[in-house]
Amino acid sequence: MKAFTNIETEKKLSDYLETIGFSHHVGYKGEQTLDKWQCDAWLFTIKDQEFNYYTGLGHRKLSDYDRKMVERNYYLPRNPGTVYYRQYIVALEKAKKPVAPHIAGLLYSIILDGMACDMSFEDWCCDLGYDTGSRKALETYLLCQSNFAKYKKIFTHEQRVIIEEMLQDY
Repeated sequence: MKAFTNIETEKKLSDYLETIGFSHHVGYKGEQTLDKWQCDAWLFTIKDQEFNYYTGLGHRKLSDYDRKMVERNYYLPRNPGTVYYRQYIVALEKAKKPVAPHIAGLLYSIILDGMACDMSFEDWCCDLGYDTGSRKALETYLLCQSNFAKYKKIFTHEQRVIIEEMLQDY
């Protein structure tokens, strides 16, 4: 059986979600720092359920227009060893914009988080390398369970089986 690329999987999932009348909204909440990790924060709203989702800054994209504007200001520096070239690279990075994540990424994360529903806190901590005495670990464990419960409210059992099969190699 041929493995799908992420783009093919996302298209296949989008098509399926459209056939079942599924809709969602994703809103950008801004750049945040979580445990020293710089990320873009997103809020997915599906039916009446809300999910926070985070993507690393490496997921940002540079539009052709923004690239042209940076190149116009820096006249395409050629020598990588110069300060001018480093300034050009920094300007390119700053011109990148957050790109809304695909619903497949959120659902895949929720499905993975759902494993917390079948495990004790101690087993979950052991599997993921968390300290069982950590309050933050307990909050994360409970959040995983909460998100999976919301996911189960949104989709029927049959729909979840289809979605989980589509995303198994995502």
